[in-house]
Amino acid sequence: MYKVFRIRSIMTHTKNVATFEGFVGSCTGFGDKYNPGLPKLQLDALNVLLVNAREALASVRVKKADYDRVTNSREILFRDLPRLAASVILTLDASGAKEETLHDARRYFRLLMGKRARAKALQADTAEDVKTGPRVAQLSYASRADHFARLVQLVIASPNYMANEPALTVQGLKATLKQVYSINTEVVNARVALSNARIARNEMLYTSGNCIYQTGRAARKYVRAIFGPNSEQFNQVKSLVFTKPRI
Repeated sequence: MYKVFRIRSIMTHTKNVATFEGFVGSCTGFGDKYNPGLPKLQLDALNVLLVNAREALASVRVKKADYDRVTNSREILFRDLPRLAASVILTLDASGAKEETLHDARRYFRLLMGKRARAKALQADTAEDVKTGPRVAQLSYASRADHFARLVQLVIASPNYMANEPALTVQGLKATLKQVYSINTEVVNARVALSNARIARNEMLYTSGNCIYQTGRAARKYVRAIFGPNSEQFNQVKSLVFTKPRI
C-alpha cells in the first residue's frame, strides 16, 4: 500500500509540474495582455519557478537512484555474510579452537541470522544449513554489522585460527568488516540526501510561499479576473488544475 501511495505521489508531482509548464506556455501566448502587478505572477518569475521545479524533481530522481544503488549493494554484501560466518566457524573448529570460543562464535552466528539463543547449535554442516535452512527474522543492518564485528574480533583473538583462503584470513575478514561499515554509512548518507531532496521538492511545489501550487492557482485566478470566466483565454487554462498530495 505504501509503495502504491509513493508511486501515486510521484505521478502527482510530475503532473503538477507539467500542468504548470502548460500554464506558463498559455500565459506567454497571451502576450502583453498578461501583465499582472504582483511580481511573482509575472512571466519572468513564472519561468524561473518552472525551471526550479524541474530541477527539484530531477534532484529527487538522482538521489533516489543513488539510494537504490547503495541499498542494493548493501543487500548483496549482507546476503553473503551468513555463509562467510559459517565458513569462519568451521575453520575455527578445524583449527582446534576451544569449545568456549566455538560456543561464542555460534552465538554470534545465530544473532547474525536472527535466531534465538535456544536455536539449534551450529553443527559441521552449517554451510549447508545457510543455504537450505528456514527463513529467519529480518534484523537491522546495524545490528547485523555488530554481530559480524564480534565474530571477527573473536577470530582475531584466537591464536589457533589458521586460514589460507583470502576471504577467511584475518586480513580478509577485516576488509569485509570495513566494507560492511562503509556501506552502512553510504546508505545513511544516501537516505539523508534523498530526504533533503524531497523536502526541497515539496517546498518548491507545495509548501513555500512561492511554490507552483499556490502561484499557479493565483495566476489562474488572475487570468479569470482579467479576461473573464467565459473568455477564450480562461477557457484555455481552466482545465489546468493543480493538485496538492498528502506529503
